Amino acid sequence: MTAHSEHSPSGPPAKRSCVVVTALGPNPAALIELVWALAEQQGITTDAAHVVAVARTVHYLNEELLAPNGALDQLHAVRGAALLPAQRLVVHEAIAANGSLIEDDDTDLHAEIFSEAVWQAARAAQKEAGDRPVIFALAGGRRRTATALVTTAFQLLARPQDRCIDVRVSHRAVEGGSGFFFPDQPEQDFSDSKGNPFRASDVQVLIPEIPLPRLRALLGNVDFEHFSDALKASQRRIDEAAPPNVCVDFEKLKVFVNEIDVRLTEQRFLVFAAMALARHDGEGWLTSDDARLRQVWKACERKWSKLARSELKQDNPSGVLVWLCGEIGENDTELWKGQPLRKLRSDVRKALATFCAKHRPGWARFLLPEKAKVTDTSKQRLPVETRFIELRNLPEALGR
Repeated sequence: MTAHSEHSPSGPPAKRSCVVVTALGPNPAALIELVWALAEQQGITTDAAHVVAVARTVHYLNEELLAPNGALDQLHAVRGAALLPAQRLVVHEAIAANGSLIEDDDTDLHAEIFSEAVWQAARAAQKEAGDRPVIFALAGGRRRTATALVTTAFQLLARPQDRCIDVRVSHRAVEGGSGFFFPDQPEQDFSDSKGNPFRASDVQVLIPEIPLPRLRALLGNVDFEHFSDALKASQRRIDEAAPPNVCVDFEKLKVFVNEIDVRLTEQRFLVFAAMALARHDGEGWLTSDDARLRQVWKACERKWSKLARSELKQDNPSGVLVWLCGEIGENDTELWKGQPLRKLRSDVRKALATFCAKHRPGWARFLLPEKAKVTDTSKQRLPVETRFIELRNLPEALGR
């Protein structure tokens, strides 16, 4: 690599600095376009770049960018050698198990190798940058997987100072190995595919910042060495943060959460279904004397099991079914307000807690009933919002 003496840049002085990370396609020009535009348009010097490459990328990097009088030499001749020194351009090769560079990421195995290389490059860029910003550059051209993976790495790793930037040019004719690298490069005269002449100085390099959600907090303080582990961990956190879909099936007398049977007994189903109805009717609070408890029982009476029906004829310890069937006065709620109902509601809560612990602990904050008390009356409600509750096979008597 030929070193050139530093010249004063024609644009504004570059007082700030950054480290770039990107995954390139066959055309490495986008990297030089970005480095030039950051300095020219935003006064930012690129101190180093971490580039992910497959076989074709490495070939063109050596032929077009790093060769004597190549794109990087031309950039240094115009903008100074401090702008991305050759020794600070780190190439992260996507290497297969046999030690050879992969040709593409068009198989599952090669896609895994490529994604891991992107992850390692991003981690290395942040380590080198320290407190300086890292620019995650979308510079893969038509290689959409490169764009997707750099975007994902940004979302999982980006700190407040880091940015995700797209690299574009105003003339499509200069894309794909045309010899164009930046507007004030030494070679100026080009022709498009139809033979129409234009100058490099006529081309605009556009570097819009892409607003993306930053999900680094999902990884906590864990520095995941491998992309696959980070992806699984982040997906677990997302799944836990997302409210589950709750289905109350009045035909089967069952409750399903994300299609998983919670396995509530019929008596516990009664309380849960009444809370689900209360959620659909307003604020969602269910008190001990709420009419919805009796309504659910009456609407589902014919579906109740023989065992539960037999309890109606006995002095059952819960007192709940007796009260619902009217064998005591409708206004007499002593059994309902006393220990029997408290135990049934407690049993519902315990069953839901056990279910969440087994399937997804994060669901607990959506499913475990909230408690409140007004004077002597206690009340509960489901935390999950109405839009996540489906009332399936709802009897006409309970129509909403």
